[in-house]
Amino acid sequence: SDEIESGNNDKNESTTSTFSTQRVMESVMRVSLAGFGGALAGLSLSRQRQASRPRPVRVDSTLPMNWAFACAGFCTLIEISRWASLTSLLSPSRRIQTIGDYIIGGAAAGAAFRGMQVAQKSTKTLRPNILSGLASGIVLGMIAGVVQCAADIGEEMVNEERMRQTQSDGKEAQS
Repeated sequence: SDEIESGNNDKNESTTSTFSTQRVMESVMRVSLAGFGGALAGLSLSRQRQASRPRPVRVDSTLPMNWAFACAGFCTLIEISRWASLTSLLSPSRRIQTIGDYIIGGAAAGAAFRGMQVAQKSTKTLRPNILSGLASGIVLGMIAGVVQCAADIGEEMVNEERMRQTQSDGKEAQS
């Protein structure tokens, strides 16, 4: 078994009670996908800036890497918040915990990045502001939490339908 510490083996119960290989791999996957998405966004922005110039201009080749690290770092802080699950003390509802954990993680990540925009060195940037980073992190965390809850609900619905189908197939086979 890949369970290291088990408070509850039921997959539909709170995921904060177990430390499993599946849970670790899900977190690694989320951070990796965020980094990949950030690299794609940086590459797209780099190409867009290059195409908008009438003459060839040196484009910051580190822009995709900067975006990748920024997105992966933001996602890592959200994942740390999910693992710590500070909201488990406040609410027994798993969905409220999920949204709360994402909001706390987003706020921490937004404050850590202080609202910095990942831009080329040649562009004029505003002074980073912790409050703007905190606000944008809270909004992004809330959106991510709601999307995660919707995905969890969808997964539960699919699993329930599968179980119903399996049960009805078993009844037909017995007849």
